[in-house]
Amino acid sequence: MQSAKEDIEKRVETAKKNDEEIFKTVQDWQDDTRNILEEVQMLNKEIGHNQLKTCFNGWCPNWGSRHQLGRKATKTSIQLKKIIDRGQFERVGCRALLLGEPSAPKDAAPLLEEHEGVALLKKQARIDDDCDDLNTLATQIARECDGLPLALVTTGRQWLYNRYSNPLKVSDECFEEMKALEVVSLRYADLSLKSLQFLTNVKSLELSNCELRDISFLAKLNKLKILSFRGSRFDELPIELSELKELRMFDLRECYKLKRIPSNLIRSFSQLEELYMGKDIFEEREVEEKSIETGNARLSELNYLPCLAVLYLKINSKCLPKDFAFSELSRYEICVNGSIYDYGYSESSKALVIADIDATLLTALFKALYHSVEYLSLGGVTGCQNILPSIDQKGLKKLNTLQQVLYNLKILK
Repeated sequence: MQSAKEDIEKRVETAKKNDEEIFKTVQDWQDDTRNILEEVQMLNKEIGHNQLKTCFNGWCPNWGSRHQLGRKATKTSIQLKKIIDRGQFERVGCRALLLGEPSAPKDAAPLLEEHEGVALLKKQARIDDDCDDLNTLATQIARECDGLPLALVTTGRQWLYNRYSNPLKVSDECFEEMKALEVVSLRYADLSLKSLQFLTNVKSLELSNCELRDISFLAKLNKLKILSFRGSRFDELPIELSELKELRMFDLRECYKLKRIPSNLIRSFSQLEELYMGKDIFEEREVEEKSIETGNARLSELNYLPCLAVLYLKINSKCLPKDFAFSELSRYEICVNGSIYDYGYSESSKALVIADIDATLLTALFKALYHSVEYLSLGGVTGCQNILPSIDQKGLKKLNTLQQVLYNLKILK
C-alpha cells in the first residue's frame, strides 16, 4: 500500500510539472490512502498494547478485547483492499484546455454524471456500442476525467486522432492463403479491397472505421450475407456490388465521405432484410431523370426489397418520390429533415422523427408504421392544426414517447 501511494504521488508531481489538472478521483484516493494508513498505524499500536492485557490475574489473555480488535482488523483489511483496487489509474491528470482555446472559469460547465461522461467520450472518439474492449476502456478513462466536460472532449478527440493517424496497413496479399474464412472483421485499417478477393467463402464482412479503396473487388464475394462499412471512408459505391445477390444486411452508417450510391444498386439486393443509412444521400425528385450512369440512388428502390424488415434512415423531404410510402417494418429509426439527435432522441426500436413537412404527406408516408411506433417527434408540420387524429384513425397503440418540437403545431385539440 505504501509503495502504491508513493508511486501515485510521483506521477501526480510529474503531472503538475506538466501543467496538468489532477483528477478529483485521484485526489480523493490520496486522501483515503492517508486516512487508511493512519488507521492501520493506530490499529497496530492497539494490538501491541492489547498483548499486555490479561484476565484472572494474568492467567488468561483478554479474549473480549482481542475479539473486538480482530473484527476491527478485518474491517480495515477490507477497506484497504478496496482502496488498493481503486488505485489502478492509467492517468492521474490531463490538460484542462484544448490548444488555442481561452481559459474559462471552473464553473463554466456543470460536471457530468458517469454515464453522461462515458457517452460524451464515446461520441468524441467515435466508439460504437458493440466495441466491448474499447467501451470498457472508455468507461475507465471517463471516470478519471471526473465528469469534466472539457477533459472528456479533449481526451476523446485525442483518442480519435491517435486511432485515425495510425491505421493498420493491410497488404494486397494478406488474405491470399485464408480462403476458408467465413467471418472477417477489421477496424481502423487502411486497405485496398483487392486484398479480400480471395475470400470467396466469406459470409460476414465488417469494415469499421477503415480507409477503403477498390471496393468493386467485393463483387467476387458472392456468398456475402452481412456487409458493414460503418464509419469507413470512401467516396462512392461501385455498381459492381449488385452481384451480391445473397446480401441480407447492409450498413452504411457514419460513412461521412460517401457521395454517391448508383441508381438501382440498392434494389438489386432483393434478399436484403436490414438496411442502415445514416447519411442523406438519395436523389432529389427534381433530378430523377438523370441516367443510371450518373444518377444517385432513389428512395423508391426500397419498394423492390420485399424482405426488408429493419430500416435506419435519414432523408430530406425533397428526396421523397411522389406517392411513396414506407412498408411495414419490425424495427426502424427514420428521420425526415434534420438529425435524429437534434430532438432529444432516446433509444427505441421503433422511432420516427419528422420536421418541416406537410400533414397530407406525413399521413400517407408512414401509414404502415403508425400502429407500431414507440417514439414520435413532430415539428414544423403544416396544413393541419390537430395532427394526431389525422395521422392515424386507429390510434397510436404502441406509442410511449411523444415530442412536439416546434411552435405552430397543436398535437391534440
